[in-house]
Amino acid sequence: MGNGATETITHASTSTPLAHQQLEAADIAAAQAPRQDIAHASPSPAAEPDAALRPLLREIADRLTQLEAAMAPQPQVNELSHDPFEKAGFSTEIIRRLAPSRTDPQRMTQFVDAMTKILVAPDPLAILQAPIVVVVGASGAGKTVLAGKIAALMLETETTREVELISLSETPTFANAPLSIYARMLSIGHQNWAFDQFAPNQARQPNATRIFDTNLDPEKLGETITELRMHFGHEDVAVIIALPVGISPSRARAQLMQYEGLDPKIALTKLDECELSPQEASTISENGIQIAWLSGTCALTETMAPATEEMMTEFLNGLLADHN
Repeated sequence: MGNGATETITHASTSTPLAHQQLEAADIAAAQAPRQDIAHASPSPAAEPDAALRPLLREIADRLTQLEAAMAPQPQVNELSHDPFEKAGFSTEIIRRLAPSRTDPQRMTQFVDAMTKILVAPDPLAILQAPIVVVVGASGAGKTVLAGKIAALMLETETTREVELISLSETPTFANAPLSIYARMLSIGHQNWAFDQFAPNQARQPNATRIFDTNLDPEKLGETITELRMHFGHEDVAVIIALPVGISPSRARAQLMQYEGLDPKIALTKLDECELSPQEASTISENGIQIAWLSGTCALTETMAPATEEMMTEFLNGLLADHN
């Protein structure tokens, strides 16, 4: 495959005319979203937290968690080791599990093959068949732009079905400016749904795919997805975690653990800013949630690709070749 596969994992962005529009959308969201929720929030009884403040408080908590993770000691690469897996930075647990024998001449091949099968989802395109797609992840992970990218991809591949973007929030005044702008850019529908008025039996529309971007906390989100799957079946409700590369293993682990009970697939985001590290690959492998999609951040189109075993094999071989 040449170098294309590795480039896709490390640089998933291609410049398009939509890039500038998308950046403008992000600027608008940054300027408007948090202040709107606070400015228009109605007072709540003292015994109960103001519902409009919950997303803001949750975002602050996410930011504090990110700061703590950034300040925590990072795993050290053992440059003095003669083991290429340790030198590259793969975790001790993954090396012990996948490459226990240092004398096996096929050790590197066996490690790469085994890790590839653990990391890569077998059929990423199956997600596009689901009539309901829910995008989850921490604040700043790229959920909203990922929802827009999925919509753009579905418009290209599922031409006989309608696509609609839905913002689902527990805050009645929530208005997802970027998502509505992406909908206009793609000429598709967009709706704001309040969580307290959400009826799972109305979430599905015939001959259409609805893509949900939500700021619900993990507990409420889990309950909502369970209800959706009870109504429509497990396969008809796909869950995708937006997981940005370039974060600490502890933060990646915490994000994955929040949603592991939802049977999700991973979309690696921000691959045009950072590359997937051996430490992050180890964390994902240890967690067991598989990677289905690779995504950049700059444009809605041509910056998202399905993860493949060939692509991951070439990428892992490249990492190990640098330390062999």
